[in-house]
Amino acid sequence: RISSDEITRLGLSNDYARPEWMIITVLPVPPPPVRPSIATDGGAGPRGEDDLTYKLGDIIRANGNVRRCETEGSPAHVVSEFEQLLQFHVATYMDNDIAGSPQALQKSGRPVKSIRARLKGKEGRLRGNLMGKRVDFSARTVITGDPNLSLDEVGVLRSVARTLTYPETVTPYNIQKLHHLVKNGPNVHPGAKYVIRDTGERIDLRHHKRAGEISLQYGWKVERHIV
Repeated sequence: RISSDEITRLGLSNDYARPEWMIITVLPVPPPPVRPSIATDGGAGPRGEDDLTYKLGDIIRANGNVRRCETEGSPAHVVSEFEQLLQFHVATYMDNDIAGSPQALQKSGRPVKSIRARLKGKEGRLRGNLMGKRVDFSARTVITGDPNLSLDEVGVLRSVARTLTYPETVTPYNIQKLHHLVKNGPNVHPGAKYVIRDTGERIDLRHHKRAGEISLQYGWKVERHIV
């Protein structure tokens, strides 16, 4: 066990990164929506289980064998073999592509799809599902460098800046600025596309020829261009 002083000398945190926390003593089990059963023959046939469900079963059985051997006083080499098998199942449950280690296989010979395989890559959970969703107030285009920008700046196409809006609430501190943006309208950048009254009524500045005459009130919202 490493003392708190030694942890500090190693550059780790006593509050957030103690080395003993890196040893798995409790294995979280994901809920069924993460590892749903697989229906066959349109739901009429037997249901197959997800790879993670099979691996969790292997881990439970291997852990039970280790506990049984320790309780029965089995020879040390037998206990060690079951411990190594338990480590193998836990490791391949997390990552089944460890260099220099054999892969866990299904009965069909297909490699088990581990947690890491579900997260990584273009088809993974992050890039494929979370970042690949279609949402409002977003745009995508090719990216390139610009020597005129600072490290904390991002350049945006003017056409994109006129399309994307940000709802800014009218306050005593920004009412003059927002009035100027409303006066510019939706076709001049920086401008605005909509004014939303506190009643929820939305004014479309594309169809309002006298946008400069709109008297903004505190609490209203202006959907302005991004700047």
